[in-house]
This record gives sequence, C-alpha cells and structure tokens, in this order.
Amino acid sequence: MNDQDVEVNLALLAARFRLGQLRSEELSSVGAHLLDRGIDTPAVHSLATMHAPTLAEAHELLEQALEDAGVDVPGEREAHWALLNDALERIVRREIDPAEGAYDVWWQVCQLGEAASGSADWHQFVALASKYEDHPRQRDKIGLQIVVAARRRLAASGRRPVTVG
Repeated sequence: MNDQDVEVNLALLAARFRLGQLRSEELSSVGAHLLDRGIDTPAVHSLATMHAPTLAEAHELLEQALEDAGVDVPGEREAHWALLNDALERIVRREIDPAEGAYDVWWQVCQLGEAASGSADWHQFVALASKYEDHPRQRDKIGLQIVVAARRRLAASGRRPVTVG
C-alpha cells in the first residue's frame, strides 16, 4: 500500500490480517491512516512510526490498533466471506479484470469449504473466467456475464449491488 492507497476499509484490512494476507510494507501506512482519522493511541502511534516492520514484529500492535479503532478482527470463515463479498463488489464496480475477480471469488469460496464450493451458483465464476481466457474475442460479452453473476450473488446475499453507469 502506498500513501495514495491509505484510504483502506478497516474491516477488509482486519479480514486480510486474520488470513495472513497483509504485507509488512502496509503496516506503517495503516498506522498513519488511523492517526489521520484521529485515532491516536499508543499502539497506533507505535505502528505508524515503525520503520519497515515485519508482520511478526507488528502483529500485536496491529491487533491493538484495530481494537482501538473499534474494528473487530473476524474469525477465519468470516474473513473469507468479507473478502469474497469485496471481490464481488469490485467486479460490479469494474475495478478489476472480470476474470481476475471471478477467480478471486472462486478462491474464497474454495477456502470456505465444501458446503459453499458445492453450489452451482459459485461454479459459474470459474467457468466464466475460463471462457473469458479461452475466447478473447468474446471478452466483452463474457465480462458482462461475470458482472451480472456478481451482481446477482450480492443481491442473493442481501447486499445491495452497486450501480455502475
């Protein structure tokens, strides 16, 4: 994360933290972001001023800083659901390549286990991503199918799909 990426969603950051997906170079920026939001606690201050911390060195500080910010670190299953929903939303907002987003959705579903990955609703994402890669001339059409599938999954989960013009 660079200084321009500091506007982080703290709930997603907590999910990535739970799953061990934070890079050590992101840690100081997270602390600086929390300070900018007016959260000035000893843990946040220490995190923001660490020079090139490793996750092992900053683990407890980050956990405390998130707690100080009022953010609960989710359990593993909840963290995967948070990242899965984020992938769906990024697909709908067209912030990522449709195939990349579809594979990300599928990866998170697989991490949730057989109960989730056994659903045909989720299988369509990996199938569409494969088609997207195999048929470059039809990418616009298949990409739109991925966006529609993501919008439907968000609606089915009770999340309000984002509208993109």
